[in-house]
Amino acid sequence: MNILIVGAAGATGGHLVRQANAAGHRVTALARDPARMKLAAPNLVTFAADAGDGEALRAALTGQDAVVCALGNPTPLRRNPSPQSPASSG
Repeated sequence: MNILIVGAAGATGGHLVRQANAAGHRVTALARDPARMKLAAPNLVTFAADAGDGEALRAALTGQDAVVCALGNPTPLRRNPSPQSPASSG
């Protein structure tokens, strides 16, 4: 199976690339900076592009059987330090 992994240079994307390769799939890893991946495999193709670039994304989609999106925010989610309580409004 040909799988495109969008966001392949991130932590989650890297895990997905390794798992797909281990399962014998042909993987196209789309990342803004593929050099950050530090992965090499005979069935791995890297594709340098921003996921927001429609033309580049269409090119990466060519010949794929499946797409996995691993885009995320590098900043951990945090609790709002000053939430407004319903009792304080009014």
